[in-house]
Amino acid sequence: MKYPALGAVVAFILGIMVGDYVDLPSFFLLAILILSLVFSIYFYFKKSKILDFILLFTLFLAGFWRYELKTKDFPLNHISNFLDLEKPVLLTGKIIVDPDVRENKTYLTVETSKLEWDNRGLPITGKILVKIRQSTFDFNYGDLIQLKGYLNSPLSQRNPGLFDYKRYLSTKGIYGTVFLASPQNIKILENQSGNFFISKIILPTKKFIRNIFTSTLDEPHRSLLAGFVLGEKREISKEIYEMFTKTGTLHLLAVSGFNVGIIVLFLFGFVKLFRIPKWGNLVVVLLGILIFSFITNNQPSVVRAS
Repeated sequence: MKYPALGAVVAFILGIMVGDYVDLPSFFLLAILILSLVFSIYFYFKKSKILDFILLFTLFLAGFWRYELKTKDFPLNHISNFLDLEKPVLLTGKIIVDPDVRENKTYLTVETSKLEWDNRGLPITGKILVKIRQSTFDFNYGDLIQLKGYLNSPLSQRNPGLFDYKRYLSTKGIYGTVFLASPQNIKILENQSGNFFISKIILPTKKFIRNIFTSTLDEPHRSLLAGFVLGEKREISKEIYEMFTKTGTLHLLAVSGFNVGIIVLFLFGFVKLFRIPKWGNLVVVLLGILIFSFITNNQPSVVRAS
């Protein structure tokens, strides 16, 4: 094969794409994948020309199988098996993403651990999106919470060509939604017991940057800079957002490799200014890139550039 790396990537991606439209049992795909690996070893020792095609097929199956495991093949206690019960349930879980607080609503991404209804309870797994119809700063990343409400399936695509909200949430591993009228419907069982790196380094750094924007800039400059630097478009007014859309410059509000390049240049200048030893340069630059990637919520363009 002339371009083996390209062929491998294309085969793997093709498997993922097919998995999005074709549903096969994961154990069946795993069996074929193992069989394909056995044939690969056999043809490797035979030095057969068919080996390249077998390896590409194996990578195709790997992508297919990976997609099935990630999006469809869930355990019996997964949250997706308890949707639309038509009765309120009591859910316990941990907030695993920094709360998304907007002008008149708040979004919480929760990793569930327990579900109770009709005086019955069982341990569960899976993520849900909690939508509160009020703006509130009562909750933080890592909080263990308990809430009562209707657990529903996200709205799917209503007409061909329209945005598929259910599919969008599934890419984030979210398979259920709960709508709450007020934050009073949520009880905090334990405060901030999340990942140390995120709760003690990433979130304070992100808050520090936001505070600088707030204290030094007025609108719309504050929200625009937050879009340029952090990729956060939620505070940008509808009028300005539409202006960027109509002029074809909306991509400027999305963090990308260009932002990572600026961070790298800044870090190189920093290590040179303070004459940090050569071995320390690598540590500072890599750590800076890692922190920036997490600050921007590990958006695909940033992860790829990083």
